[in-house]
Amino acid sequence: MLYGQYKEMKFNSKNSRYTNRFLSHLIKFIERYKLFLPNDDLLITVSGGVDSVALLYAVELIQRFGYSNSIRVIHINHNSRDGQESEESFVRNFCEYIQVDYETKTLDSLN
Repeated sequence: MLYGQYKEMKFNSKNSRYTNRFLSHLIKFIERYKLFLPNDDLLITVSGGVDSVALLYAVELIQRFGYSNSIRVIHINHNSRDGQESEESFVRNFCEYIQVDYETKTLDSLN
């Protein structure tokens, strides 16, 4: 997903039946493996990649199934390659858009 495209997204599934089915399976997985309880405070590390952004959004969406988790996000900018500033900005803006608390940590270097 290119930086800024999320603003154009409505986050409405074109197939709500599929989305609800996916979220139902996710909840069953969470409950089966006791990943967290419906009222736990969650801290999710989001890199800005598709996997972690999808996880964050899915966890935020399961609140419609009776979960009321408080969600916070942390993003770590390792300062190890080009493009990480735009990833950091994307994660911050995405969190603001879905109204989730966000914090970033920037490392001086990995060397």
